[in-house]
Amino acid sequence: MFQDRGVIKWTSMMLPEHVRELKRLKEEYEKDTIPTLDPQTLEEWNLTLKSAQAKGLAVLVTYVKEDRKQSTIGVVRRFDRNHLYLSSGSLRFDSILHIENEG
Repeated sequence: MFQDRGVIKWTSMMLPEHVRELKRLKEEYEKDTIPTLDPQTLEEWNLTLKSAQAKGLAVLVTYVKEDRKQSTIGVVRRFDRNHLYLSSGSLRFDSILHIENEG
């Protein structure tokens, strides 16, 4: 019975330069960039953080670190114009993509 090897059969015909370029393009495509946030989003985050801080609830924060999207969960200790301080660490607001209540 014939078993198809899929992509493997084609890689032997590719030049090393092509393989490197394809890897570079894939890495570039997978990079996450920080979008410009509108005032409405910032106000929603502010309300979410104030509410979570007052009630002692955890929040889920998605942020970009070294061009990769990451998430952390923590209780809000405090926040100001530039930083968010959670029980799990601190983050700069210019790296945050999304904030939501955990639960």
